[in-house]
Amino acid sequence: MSDRRRSIVGMTIAAIIVIGLTVLYHAAIASIQSIPVRITSMAAIQFALFAVPYIMNGIYERQTFAALGYSNEAMGLQFTWAAGLFAILAALFVGLPALLGYDVLGERDALWFAVPYQMLLVGFSEETLFRGYFLLQLLKLTRSNAAAIIISSLMFGAWHAVGPLVSGAGLPIMQIIVTAIIGAILAVPRVYARHCTTLSAALAHGAYNSLIRILSWCL
Repeated sequence: MSDRRRSIVGMTIAAIIVIGLTVLYHAAIASIQSIPVRITSMAAIQFALFAVPYIMNGIYERQTFAALGYSNEAMGLQFTWAAGLFAILAALFVGLPALLGYDVLGERDALWFAVPYQMLLVGFSEETLFRGYFLLQLLKLTRSNAAAIIISSLMFGAWHAVGPLVSGAGLPIMQIIVTAIIGAILAVPRVYARHCTTLSAALAHGAYNSLIRILSWCL
């Protein structure tokens, strides 16, 4: 099997598994009444989402963990990128809508769980999958930075429609657009900036999600 075909097959398998896990997640959470079981289920799904790119990259693609965009070089610059990306996301998708009179905070979640969950699990699982595995595979397939960024960002946006569709809320067009833009903001420096790693994107993503949960209690 050629490297190109191998990458296409790998991405397809990963996408099918991820969609299946997402459907399972939203279907299961809606029917679970027990809080401990609910929390355990949510955490388990996030670990599974992280495992998908790890397994596909390491076992199927036979590449090192570093191929997912992680590095121990220039950690200070990696954290600086994380802070910068977080500031951009917070300004564009929290600060600007607030100035225009839009409510983007949503429902309140239990902070004792929501913040660690978003920071430590969601940020890392989603960024390892989309800005790690999918983006880097697309860079190899398309050999075009712009194409890889656009396609991976659209995939990220479309994936966020699975939950609302499963729950019967309909197709969330605005959520798809906003999430795709967030994906692009995180993807561009991942591609063009040497020290903006998957870790940088994961920390920024987790911090942004956590900020929304915190503000939903404060405002």
